[in-house]
Parts: sequence; structure tokens; C-alpha cells
Amino acid sequence: MKQKTKKDPEERTMFIDRYLHRTKAFQGLSKAAITLLFEFLYRRKLEYDNEKWVITNNAEIILSYRYVKKLFGFSHSTTARCLSQLVERGFIDIAHQGTANARDCSRYAISDRWKAFGTKKFIEQKRQKDTRRLGFASSKLKVVSIKNGTQKY
Repeated sequence: MKQKTKKDPEERTMFIDRYLHRTKAFQGLSKAAITLLFEFLYRRKLEYDNEKWVITNNAEIILSYRYVKKLFGFSHSTTARCLSQLVERGFIDIAHQGTANARDCSRYAISDRWKAFGTKKFIEQKRQKDTRRLGFASSKLKVVSIKNGTQKY
């Protein structure tokens, strides 16, 4: 009897839906967003269960900005833009929004919402923006008005 061996990562196969590339949702993605989408699809784990394939690690897929930069060379802002595109067009959902400072990773889920993109059945979602006050902004100052490019406090 032959022993089962773990496949080399180079030998793994990634499956996509047959008509994915023909949809408006996919055609509107940037090249970087398509690359990130394929990375998410590569990271999912599929098992055959009662005549259909099921994602077993949905809502547990982790992909850090640092790893994306190392793997593809994407900047932080490019990665954030790509994630926004993928969420807005229904390819992924953010199961848990992490915070970088607390070493809390974001976890993602593969979604099928893209199939209804552009129809009334499509459920819109947006990625939550970072509301922390970063940089040189003082939390004590309030902008009262902006006129001719100058700010009054």
C-alpha cells in the first residue's frame, strides 16, 4: 500500500468558478485586486461533502499587509484599496477586523455575493475605515472652518 504524502505547495491546484472572468464584478477589478483575489482563493481549503465542495476554513483566512508586501511588493495603500474593491464587489467579507498595533490579525471569508453584483439582489458592504487619529493630528484641536485653503481652529 502506498503512503499518502503531503503535496508540495508548488503542486497544489486552485479552482475558480468557470464564468468568474466574464462577470462585471471581476472585470472591474484592478490587476492588483485580481492578484489578491487569487491569493485568497489559493489559501482556502476545500473538502468534498455530499456532492459539493465546501470551504472548511472560511472566516479564518489570514492575509497580512506585511506578507502581501513581501510576496507581491504591494504598498500598504495598494493593499487597502484592493481589499476595499474585493469587499465592495462581493468577493470577500471581513469576518474580523484586526488592529495592527494590538497584533490582532484580520480574518477574511470567501463570499459568493459577486454573483449578484449589478443586480437588485446584491448585498452591498464596505470595508471599515481606520478611525484612529494617526500622524500629527492633535485630538484636542477641532477644525472650525476651512476658507481659501487655510484652516481656523
